[in-house]
Amino acid sequence: MDFNRIVDKLESTDWSLIMNMEDANEAADNFYTILETAIHENTSYVVPKRSDRVIKPWITPGLMRCQKHRDNLHLEARRNHYNTFIQNTYKRYRNFLYALQRKLKTEYENNQIQQNKDNPKKLWKSLKNICNLTRNITEATELLSVDKDPDSSLNACNEYFTRVGRELADDTLRRLNTQEDLLAAEYKPRVLCKDSSFCSQRILMKLVRLLTS
Repeated sequence: MDFNRIVDKLESTDWSLIMNMEDANEAADNFYTILETAIHENTSYVVPKRSDRVIKPWITPGLMRCQKHRDNLHLEARRNHYNTFIQNTYKRYRNFLYALQRKLKTEYENNQIQQNKDNPKKLWKSLKNICNLTRNITEATELLSVDKDPDSSLNACNEYFTRVGRELADDTLRRLNTQEDLLAAEYKPRVLCKDSSFCSQRILMKLVRLLTS
């Protein structure tokens, strides 16, 4: 909301029409309409980025800036795998921030308990928030009813998840009109390694299946 532009808009408005009205209710309605229009025309709505939202009450603006700096260091470390200085800088800052977050969270939770210790209702609410007991727990009734009884339903679910990976991989090979060996041969790892089990075709195919699942 741009208050300066709203004030300018109201100052440039001709109020003589409202001042000369004999009906007070009509004058009030017109005044409200002019004011509402000025506010609406000089107000913009901005959706904040997720990184700028305070998700937890113990996260301070300073801590959010530290988190952004950690993320920037992480990106820099991913771009420079072999730079020892950059890797150590990121890891030390990450560990420092992790310890700071735990400290701030613990202090906030202790303050909540101390403030509500004489109010059982608020104290219990604080404890539920601290222990993550506020989430609704739902039973997997739908999965247990896909077959005639719970045991058969669980077996059917397990069978589905044991074959879904293979089916997705086969479907990918059909869409690409290729074979496993040919697709594995086209895969080029970011870091070449010699005499390592991680470079075997079996591991490469698992990576391809994970990426296509």
